[in-house]
Amino acid sequence: STTRSQLDALCRKLGKIHAIAQLLATKDADRAEIVYDLLTSAATDPLALYYEVDRLIEQNAARARGKRPEYQAIDLSARVAPLLAALQPKEGDPV
Repeated sequence: STTRSQLDALCRKLGKIHAIAQLLATKDADRAEIVYDLLTSAATDPLALYYEVDRLIEQNAARARGKRPEYQAIDLSARVAPLLAALQPKEGDPV
């Protein structure tokens, strides 16, 4: 059975996933697909989430107009990093 604190932690994590998707989506239609991909990778393997975010950042940077792609990727990485860090399990968290 799930406790209230576990449910609260899950809701906070889902909020972080949605925030990442908002940063990386180019259109609203893409956001749902990105959320699905991030959730699937997070459930599969913790490193898979980092791989998926990196892939999405590279795609987003490649589509950027007006900025050099590497600067766009650096900017997105800096904005996504705190959200990814918040998704990492803390010591004492239930598995």
